[in-house]
Amino acid sequence: MKTLIKKLSNMKTISYLYLFLLLSFAINSKAQWNTVDYPSDKFISFVQYSSSTKMWGIESGETFEPHVVLTSNDGLETFIRSTTSFKWIYFLYAITDKIAYLDADPKGSFRTQLYKTIDGGITWDSIMPRFGKSICFDTSNLAILGSSITNGCFDYYTSGDGGINWNKQTACPPILNGVTSKKYFMDWNQYSSTAILTYDSFYFKTNDYGKSWTVLNNSNYKNQLFVSKAFRDSLNGIAFKRLSNEASQLNYATLHYTSDGGITWDSSTTIFPPINDVTYVKKKNENDQSFYLAGSDEGAIYSNDSAINWKYFDSEMHLWLAFYNKESGLSFCPVEAGGKGLLKFVGPFTGSKIINNPIEQFSISIYPNPVINQLNITYTTSDNETELVVLDITGKVVKSFQLLNTKEQNNITVNTSDLGKGIYFLRASNLGTLKFVKN
Repeated sequence: MKTLIKKLSNMKTISYLYLFLLLSFAINSKAQWNTVDYPSDKFISFVQYSSSTKMWGIESGETFEPHVVLTSNDGLETFIRSTTSFKWIYFLYAITDKIAYLDADPKGSFRTQLYKTIDGGITWDSIMPRFGKSICFDTSNLAILGSSITNGCFDYYTSGDGGINWNKQTACPPILNGVTSKKYFMDWNQYSSTAILTYDSFYFKTNDYGKSWTVLNNSNYKNQLFVSKAFRDSLNGIAFKRLSNEASQLNYATLHYTSDGGITWDSSTTIFPPINDVTYVKKKNENDQSFYLAGSDEGAIYSNDSAINWKYFDSEMHLWLAFYNKESGLSFCPVEAGGKGLLKFVGPFTGSKIINNPIEQFSISIYPNPVINQLNITYTTSDNETELVVLDITGKVVKSFQLLNTKEQNNITVNTSDLGKGIYFLRASNLGTLKFVKN
C-alpha cells in the first residue's frame, strides 16, 4: 500500500518547510494579535467591554485569591486595579464606562454581597447583602438578582432602572415545599425577560423578570451539560458541549441550537475543536455586524450568520475572548496552560478555513502513552488532506506530517527518540488534540 505519510527526513528540509508554513500562515492570518505587557502570574476572567477602549475584568493570583477588579481605559495600554480586594468575585457586570456591579464574597464567609462602582471600577460600595450568585442586566438595564430559598419560597430582586432601586420578590413553586437552601443558579438571557433557575434537579423558568415561574420537566434541558452558551435574541441561541473519546483521548466539541429560549436543544452534525468559551457580539451601529465568537484550544472561530457556517481566523489557544466589535477585542490564556497570556486584537477580522467536518469524518488513537522511542498512530479520515503536528508544552511545532485521504483504518509510526522528556500534544488539522507524555 502506498505510503500515506510524507515525512520530513532532515533538519534542513524541516527548517525550510517550517519557515514556509510560518510565512504562509502569516500571509493568511496577517498577525492579528499583539502581546500585552501583563504579569504572567496573574489570571484574568469575566472580561467584557463597555466601550471600544474600556475593558473590565476580574484579576486573581496563582492561588486564585484574593480577587480585584482590573480595568483599562486606553485599549490595554495601561491597567488600573481596584483599591478594594475580595476573597471571591463571582460575577462582574459593566453597565457603562463608569458604572458596574459585582457579586462578591468579601471575606470568604460564603455570604455574598452586591457591590456597585460609579468611578470606573476604582472603588466599590456594598449596596445589598444577600445570598446567591446570580445577577444579570438585559439590554434595557432591567435586572434580576437571585437570593435564597426558605421554606419552599425563593427570594429575588428586580430592578428597572439599571440597579439604582431594587424590589424584593418572592415565588413559592409547590415542588419546593419545605425546601431551604442558599445555593442555586440562575441562567439569564440578556436579550429577553427570560431566566432559568436551577436548584438540585429542579428547573424553573420565568418570562417576565421573575413575576411568575413555571416548572420545567423537559429532560432535554436537564440532560445538557454545556461548557458555554450564548443568545442572539430572546429565543435563539447556541451552546457547545465538550466531549472526549476515551479510547483515543481526542477532545472535541459539539454545537447545539435552541429556538425556544433554551428549553430544548438540537444537535449539529459538525465536530468542532475543544471550545472553552462562546459569546455573541451584538452590533453597536448600522455599520457594525453582529457575530458569534468562540475560543478553543485550537484557535478562535466565528460565524456571521445564525451559527450555521463557521470559520477560523487564527490558531492561538484561547481560554477567554472578549470583543466590543470587529475592531476591538482581547484574548487570554495562561502561559502555563500553553497560551500566550493576554493578547490584544489588531485585525483584520477575517477567516480562512470553513468548519464543516462531520463527526464521523475523523478518528484517531495513539499508543503507547507515555512513549519512549516510537509513537503509534491509528487513524481514519475522509478529509481531502489532514495535517498532523506535534507541539511541545509552549505550543512550538516540533514535528509535522501530512496524511492522505482514506476511509480505511491506517497505522503510522512517529519517531519520538529525539524529543526531550515532557508533555506534548498531537494536533489533527484543528479537529482535536491528543496529549501524550515522553519519558
